Formats: sequence, structure tokens, C-alpha cells
Amino acid sequence: GHVLLCSMARIAEERYQLALAAWAQMDLAAAEELTRSGAMIEPLQSELVEALSRATGDDVIRLAIVSSAVGRTLDRIVDHTVIIGARVRYLITGEAAHLAAEGR
Repeated sequence: GHVLLCSMARIAEERYQLALAAWAQMDLAAAEELTRSGAMIEPLQSELVEALSRATGDDVIRLAIVSSAVGRTLDRIVDHTVIIGARVRYLITGEAAHLAAEGR
């Protein structure tokens, strides 16, 4: 689980930095890339759940609760970068269809 959480944290940080750049520079290419961010972390979230279901040991319940909460939080950070990407696309293009892309 530790390796998966580190990978998820790296993705979340990279996506967050890209969201900051997209917003600050009104960068359409970066905004479009952000809208695909969810696909990057979802498989890792699934792997984390699977790994936690196989965990054993005296402290397994605490480990599972904490790891699951951290994984969900990282997934939500990435979800928010997708929303930022959709909003930046809307601000640049004026196309309301980009706002519909927020829902996921």
C-alpha cells in the first residue's frame, strides 16, 4: 500500500502543479491535459483497495482505515484538478460544454 500511496501522491502533486500553471497562464493545452487526470489515478485507487483487502497483521484495521482515507483524499485532489481544467477550458473558449465535463 505504501508504494501505491506514494505513486498516488506524486500524481496528485503533478496534477496540482499543472492546474496552477493552467490557471495562471490560461493554458488551453494544460487544461485539456487536466481533464484526463482522473484516468491516471483511478487504477491506483483500485489497486490500493485490493492490496488493503489482502493485508494481514495486528495493526491491519488501523492501516486499512488510514490508507483508505489517504487514498480517497488524493483521488479527490486529482478530481478537483479535472474541474479546474474544465473551468479553464471554458474561460478560454467560452464553450459551455466544457462545464459539463466537471461532473465525474
